[in-house]
Amino acid sequence: MSDDKSETLRRRLEGAQIDQRMLARFDLFNEFRAAMKRKDKAAQLDIARRLKLNASDILAAKAAATAAIASGLEDAMATSDPDERTAKLLKTYELSVKTKFWAYAALGDIEAGNAAAMQTEAVVKALDAIPPGRRSALAALLDNPDVGVRVDAAADLKDVMPDRVIPILRQINKEEGASSVGFTAMQALWPDTGSEPDGKASATKP
Repeated sequence: MSDDKSETLRRRLEGAQIDQRMLARFDLFNEFRAAMKRKDKAAQLDIARRLKLNASDILAAKAAATAAIASGLEDAMATSDPDERTAKLLKTYELSVKTKFWAYAALGDIEAGNAAAMQTEAVVKALDAIPPGRRSALAALLDNPDVGVRVDAAADLKDVMPDRVIPILRQINKEEGASSVGFTAMQALWPDTGSEPDGKASATKP
């Protein structure tokens, strides 16, 4: 990659919702490339060490997020009071959705995003299992400041309260465009959008 193309790509990454650890990784690879051109072996070894640490930090962050979601779900399921369980499930839902879009958009990690999506589905099933069904409690998240949380909550409520959530989904689809969040809105709206999605949101990166 030429220096001009590399600089252009970095500016694009800075403007995107990319995790700073991924941006640092991009910079390290550029440093490594420059060190190779200089035939600077010492610099190459140092950059390789920092790349390894960077990769470890990213893996640790993903593992911590996954563990926090699992712990939140386990704690909720161990709670007997239905109202308290619902409240805990909503917090876990919010965390799992944020983790999903963080993985897709900020890390470009489809596998981690899909894993978080499965945890989100488990939370929804747990809400449905609370008599007589507590999925409608997700409506409390429709005003969440995080657009990813709003779009997932709206998508999961489409069959429960379509009149309320379809306008939300349409607005997010219009504003977010070709992103993981925008695709989630489009997928939830189909066939209302008039075109079938090419695949699942979990298989699409921004």
